[in-house]
Amino acid sequence: RLDVIRLLDKIGNDTWDILNGKLIKIKPDIEINVNAIAKGFGVDIISTLLKSIGYKNFMVEIGGEVFCSGLNHKGELWKIGVELPKFHSRTLDKVASLSNVAMATSGDYRNYYSYNGKNYSHTINPKSGIPIEHSLASVTVISNTCMSADGLATALLVMGTEQAINYIEKINLAECLLVERDENGQFRSFMSSGFGEYLIE
Repeated sequence: RLDVIRLLDKIGNDTWDILNGKLIKIKPDIEINVNAIAKGFGVDIISTLLKSIGYKNFMVEIGGEVFCSGLNHKGELWKIGVELPKFHSRTLDKVASLSNVAMATSGDYRNYYSYNGKNYSHTINPKSGIPIEHSLASVTVISNTCMSADGLATALLVMGTEQAINYIEKINLAECLLVERDENGQFRSFMSSGFGEYLIE
């Protein structure tokens, strides 16, 4: 625990800056990790390439992060599933109908560490330095770019349900679906005001 406390001094926006378009370290021993946006960024780069060579109808997916453009081969909006955050099985929860938007999900149920019968998320709360410990188990975000959806999904997962919904409604740039897991393994869903418009009943 002392090691974690020492590392907290090396975390945060005050450890780096952008000067003349270049990222600089204010504290020389910090490292930058872009895992929270890397897959989304990759999706956006490939989508931009496809658009630049004339493709209008396509779907790009990397590790569950997706951008849908135009229509599918049936001439319909793309249909993308959202799973329940179950640890040992895959269960479809909802289906979103998408076109010209991106969707990304972050959760505690695919990448985690088990110790003494307890699962620990791979998502670390930067304020405490330890894995997130609350009932919010997964966050799905729909946004204009996959990189923003990817990053927002991770950030909202750290925030917890109430703060996450309030933040999304405040910025008004994305929509989210939040799924909580209670101590009995039951699930409850919460959505931002515009997310339901994307769902297929």
